[in-house]
Amino acid sequence: MLPSSPKPMDPFSGRTIPDTGHVFDHHKVSIVWLPALARWRNLRKVSATQIFAPQQLYATQALRQPKVQELLDHVNQCCSNGGKVVDIGRAAFITLCEGIDV
Repeated sequence: MLPSSPKPMDPFSGRTIPDTGHVFDHHKVSIVWLPALARWRNLRKVSATQIFAPQQLYATQALRQPKVQELLDHVNQCCSNGGKVVDIGRAAFITLCEGIDV
């Protein structure tokens, strides 16, 4: 009888954490960097059922929609002003931070 093969590891577990992940010990509390153990499973479960569940996303749509529209307006304004380059990462980050402030 052959021994059963081990289950494949989670593709995200054991990833190398960049220096930026160590700022403020972010790697110890972020679902992104935690190993796929009990704490990670609990955070993933809460994320799936309380934050990203369809009913929760629908309930918060009215808060997100104006911020997304502001981002689109900013991009359109840059494009209509002579094709100005848009740092979309910066613009998205600012939109995210403003959204948290709501």
